[in-house]
Amino acid sequence: MICFYIVGGSNNNIDPRFISHFSIFYISSPSRESLFRIFSTILQNHVITFSIEIQEIIPNIIKYTLQIYEDILRLFVPTPTKFYYIFSLRDLSRIIQSLLQTTPERFNTIERFLRVWLHECIRIFSDRFNDIKDNELFNKILQNIIDNNSLLKSHRSYLFRKPILFSDYRTILQNDEPKIYEDLQDYHAIKSIFDEIILEYKDKYGYIDIVLFNDALEHLTRIYRVLRLDRGHLLLIGTGGSGKKLLAKIAGFTAKCQIFEIQLTRNYNEISFREDLKILFYQIG
Repeated sequence: MICFYIVGGSNNNIDPRFISHFSIFYISSPSRESLFRIFSTILQNHVITFSIEIQEIIPNIIKYTLQIYEDILRLFVPTPTKFYYIFSLRDLSRIIQSLLQTTPERFNTIERFLRVWLHECIRIFSDRFNDIKDNELFNKILQNIIDNNSLLKSHRSYLFRKPILFSDYRTILQNDEPKIYEDLQDYHAIKSIFDEIILEYKDKYGYIDIVLFNDALEHLTRIYRVLRLDRGHLLLIGTGGSGKKLLAKIAGFTAKCQIFEIQLTRNYNEISFREDLKILFYQIG
């Protein structure tokens, strides 16, 4: 069985001689009504122990999410230089999956729940954009939805209070404390947490030289968030020397991941790469 995207954007035509070896089936995307019913049911079941006011806004949250998703599909298409601008129902699922980390103790008001929803939309969609114009266009999508919905409009200032960062690593160094997904609120608190984490990292792996400015704290939180998700994985794209590898190591250490790194040598070749893959596959079972 082989699955293909519809031809368009950066997707190329498939040779008819190759296709002739298969029975072809076209599966259409679910309707908006079907998506609304699927995701609202999942989220409603999760918030059954939350306050009534939060249970009542779930249909609105699903409606806003679908609108953002439809605008993203319309305005952002993959190109040869932006080949990873591929958005699908998987992204919608990830937003809902992330919201399932919320607890009634931490998200006990409408504005708090709306803020975590906004955070997940930004993480899933905006983090993939690689230039300022695309991020500005995404922000316009958000602003348009907020301007046209009184529920969001009434909480605008709280929703966009900086930094918009949520995670569960506040108690990461206290093994007996539960990990609770929450609003991290300010950069100073985030830096204090990672200062302690880096001290632990240095004790185990040796000295590292890193400056935890605000952007670095945001990147660490983003990477950690993905690694903590079920089957979470990510690709870091950036210029050489920007600190991607070090940030990935620290975030992986924070998430209790086992770190595997390929050691390049002068004679490293495809055979060496295959052997490294074998070692990695043995480690992960």
